[in-house]
Amino acid sequence: MGRHRPPHRPRHRHRPRRRRTGLPLAVRQADDHIHILATTVREDGRRPKLNNSGRRAGAECREIERDYGLRRLGTGDGTADKRPTQAEMHKAARLGWEQTSRQWLQERIRAAIPHAANAEQFLAYLQADGVEVKIRRLPSGDLQGYSVGRPGDLDKNGRQIYLPGGKISPDLSLPKLQALLEDGQPTEHPTARRNRPSNTWQRATDALDTLHDDLADGESSAGGGSGDGSRAQAQITALGELIEATAQVAPADLRGELRVATRVFARAQRSQVRAEHQAAAGLRHAARDIVRAADGPDGSTLAVLLATLVWAAILAGRWHQARGHQQQAEAAHRAVRHLEAAYDQAAAPQFAALVHRQPKEETRNTLAHDVRAAVPEHAERILADPNWPALATVLADAEAGGHQPHQLLAQAVERRELATARLPAKVLISRIQHTSRNPVPSRVAEAARLRSSTLAALPQRRTPEPAVPTFAVPTENRQHRRR
Repeated sequence: MGRHRPPHRPRHRHRPRRRRTGLPLAVRQADDHIHILATTVREDGRRPKLNNSGRRAGAECREIERDYGLRRLGTGDGTADKRPTQAEMHKAARLGWEQTSRQWLQERIRAAIPHAANAEQFLAYLQADGVEVKIRRLPSGDLQGYSVGRPGDLDKNGRQIYLPGGKISPDLSLPKLQALLEDGQPTEHPTARRNRPSNTWQRATDALDTLHDDLADGESSAGGGSGDGSRAQAQITALGELIEATAQVAPADLRGELRVATRVFARAQRSQVRAEHQAAAGLRHAARDIVRAADGPDGSTLAVLLATLVWAAILAGRWHQARGHQQQAEAAHRAVRHLEAAYDQAAAPQFAALVHRQPKEETRNTLAHDVRAAVPEHAERILADPNWPALATVLADAEAGGHQPHQLLAQAVERRELATARLPAKVLISRIQHTSRNPVPSRVAEAARLRSSTLAALPQRRTPEPAVPTFAVPTENRQHRRR
């Protein structure tokens, strides 16, 4: 008998599709987060559409936060940096690097921007700074693109790894950098250039006044005005460059806080609002002057600039908040904390010197009357501020130089509101110091001198001697800072 053969079965036969079902699985990996695992096959066997799943998952998370009263996180707008991958972080740890290559390259690129007036200078500075640069050019010789690499970052075959600028951060692609550098060139009249202050750091503080105006207009337009925010966004972008430039040339003991502020504020420099870079040409030019300055700042001018940067970052955060840019607003608020720490550290010696030189009680009483007349709604808070003696010294020095204290106070409050200031006298000091450096019209100077001479003639009042300038730094300290 032959072997039993099974009946013939067709090679391809219809098999009913099995129903795949599964429940989501949640795993708590740490105290602050969980991982959710779910199948990507429907019950009928079809696969779901996963296009744009990240945004849709984020929207669902916002709904969960709202339903359960959790902290509401900001919704992304597509302008954030790409987070380092697990492979990048493991590689950095294996090589002993504190940063991943992507983070290291981004810092080098942003540090190069204040040094360059065009894309060619930008790429040349990167190469001089030790960055591996690969340049692509069109047949005409024009730039087509660029990629950068960190020395020592090699693939498995020992070849240098390069990353395009646009893959490092959305605003670092070649077209966007060209628009930033070339459209942001100043086109001021020669007469305006002659009228600018000779001090590089004072010019930077003056340029920040333009940022104040644009951000104030942009914040009001966000609530229904006609502005599109392009000027304000350009000023915020240039503000980040000015913070970067300040960090590069500041004394060594301040660079840590300033570099963190630069790194954090980078998120606030970009949004979906298209920037009109020409509007911020003055601020960008000031940043370039700072990195090219032959001498570093003294304690007074640096403290004034840092205080102005604090207020500018506060305005940037408010502008983003008014437009619903939650991630950018949070970044600006975090940068403010680091800028404030740098300012407190820079201003501490000068504040001590101002308190030591505070005017006599009669002079302080007269200046307190000026405070009540100029800012009556904040007068009591100013006079109760522990920094009031230092502010009185600044006002007395300004009066001796021909200024009227009540006018300086009124002008300072116009540029910097005091309702949210925890220490209003401290806030006013830097603003008044900057304003009092400007020349005084002859009529105002004559009136101020007349007032000073009249008060000096009274038996109950002695005019303070203006021998030591405001925020003056001893020569030995200044030399030490420059070293």
